[in-house]
Amino acid sequence: MLRKLLSVALTLTLVFMLAAPSAVALNTDIGSEIEIVGYNSSRLYTERTASWYLCIAAEPGKPIDVALSYANRPDYVYETKIDFSSITAGFASNAFWWEIKDQFFSEVQSLNSFRVSDRITTSKTYALRNTVTSTLLSKLNSYYGTPYSNKTIDSPPSYAPYSVKVTESLEFDAYLVSTLTWSTAMSIASFVVGCGLKGHCAELIADVLDVSSVSITIAAGTSVDSYRAIALFIRRGLVNNTPVVSATKTDIYYAFEQGAEISMSSYSDRDIIYAPHEYDYNTTELAQSAYETYLAIYG
Repeated sequence: MLRKLLSVALTLTLVFMLAAPSAVALNTDIGSEIEIVGYNSSRLYTERTASWYLCIAAEPGKPIDVALSYANRPDYVYETKIDFSSITAGFASNAFWWEIKDQFFSEVQSLNSFRVSDRITTSKTYALRNTVTSTLLSKLNSYYGTPYSNKTIDSPPSYAPYSVKVTESLEFDAYLVSTLTWSTAMSIASFVVGCGLKGHCAELIADVLDVSSVSITIAAGTSVDSYRAIALFIRRGLVNNTPVVSATKTDIYYAFEQGAEISMSSYSDRDIIYAPHEYDYNTTELAQSAYETYLAIYG
């Protein structure tokens, strides 16, 4: 997740933006909230305004990933890549982000259609630049509960961008059942998939593992009330001196550990949460800590 660093406000109004699209490239921050987090040499920049939600992942010398959510298409996320060499400002400086936004919004105004991604991918290395889009997509998917379509859609010449307000509650009860070997996990997954009984996956896995409970319930703030699966929290290190872990979150998911490597199924979904009680296997305390910290940051 991201730590709030600063909030800025500019003078351009939404009415003017729609009336003069060409000006958007120079005036994109309408009462915006900007968050920046670093991971090794990468930087993740997110910006929310009353009109749109923008996410940028940049790493020196590599293509810059940009993803955006718009109001008139809340079920879609628009994404593109910008050539790193086309940005003249110093890496991760204020001017650097402004150049990326100027270029991106200039392109947006001249296009009639956008390619939309429907797949949330997971990298075993969890490299920031490889998961920036999945971070944004997983958030939006939890807010709207609608699968994204992999198709080209036409947008009207004038449209109002959209802002995602972070109000999701991370309060949940979780039970850490077992750490599985890769071979055992694959056997269970194959068995469950072979049965074709998605609604009973948790019960089947519980029977195979000979445990009484395999469940996660997320109580509020999402369109889907509960998620059933094997729970596994993964240590991620520190962000601004705050311990961070990642946790899977989707309808049905499997998370497996093999030695020091963590792997997830292709349809797994991840979310990063702050956890003051770092890597605490007392999952009730971990969930409560993450929830309280999340509220402290995002209100």
